[in-house]
Amino acid sequence: MRCINFFLLCALTYHATILASDLVTAIAGGHDTQISRHRGIVSLQRDGRHICGAGLISVNWLLTSAKCVALGPQHLSVHAGSNTTDGTRFEVEKVILHPDYKPAAHDADIALLYVKENITDTNFTSAYLLPYGKTEEIPEEAHCHLIGWGKLANGSYPRDLQMGYVIALSREVCRKHYSQELITMDMFCVASNLNTLDHNTIAACQGDFGGPVVCYATGLVGIQGIASWGMGCRTTNNKPTVITKVYSYVKWIRNVTGIKEPF
Repeated sequence: MRCINFFLLCALTYHATILASDLVTAIAGGHDTQISRHRGIVSLQRDGRHICGAGLISVNWLLTSAKCVALGPQHLSVHAGSNTTDGTRFEVEKVILHPDYKPAAHDADIALLYVKENITDTNFTSAYLLPYGKTEEIPEEAHCHLIGWGKLANGSYPRDLQMGYVIALSREVCRKHYSQELITMDMFCVASNLNTLDHNTIAACQGDFGGPVVCYATGLVGIQGIASWGMGCRTTNNKPTVITKVYSYVKWIRNVTGIKEPF
C-alpha cells in the first residue's frame, strides 16, 4: 500500500485536540500511474528535494497548498513532464499565499506559484481548467483522483507517480471524523469508500499535499481541489483526506493571475 505522509504543526481550538504528529498530507493505497494521464501535476521541490505536489493552471501559474510554500520562494522549483520527480526544472519566481490563510485551522490552505518560463512547452504537460459555472459543491460519491509522489507505507518514497481512486464524502460524514469547526464550507473530504470508519485504505501522506484533485460528476470541470490535510497514513483505517475546494477561491485566483473563463 502506498502512503503520502506530511506532518503539520497545528493549534486546534474548541472540541478537537489533535497532535501535530498525527496530522498528515498523504496518499495510502495507491498504485503506479503515468504522467501522460495526469499532465497538470508537478513535483514541488526545495533545495532539490521533493516536498509537495502542485497543479498547473496556465503556462506560468500553479496552485498548491499554502503550508507547502509558507517560507517563500527561496530555493523553490517545480519539475514537470516526468513519471518521476526528475522532470524539467523551473525556478519559482513568486509565491502568493491566500490572504485568509490560517495554518492552525487549515483555512484558505491555497497558494499561487509563478514561474517565468512556459511550463507547457515541456512534454506530457498541460494546464488544468479552473472550475467555472454554478457547480459549487462536489456531489457525494463523485469519483476523484489523489495523485502524488508521497511516502509509501514502508516510509520510503516511490520512484514513480502514484494514484489512488477515491470518492467524495458529504460534509456531515467528514465532520464525524473531525471537529465540526475544522471542516468548513471551503473544504471537502475524500476516502476510498463511504464506510470510512472501518476500511479507508486510500489517504494522502508526506509529499502528496499541495497536489491537484480532480473529480468526475455532472457539472464538474477542471481542478476541483488541492490536497490539504488529514490523519492517518496506513494501509487501512485512515481518516478521510481533507481537500481545499478550489471553486471557493476562483475569483481570487483569476484576479491575481489574469486567467479568464474559457467561455
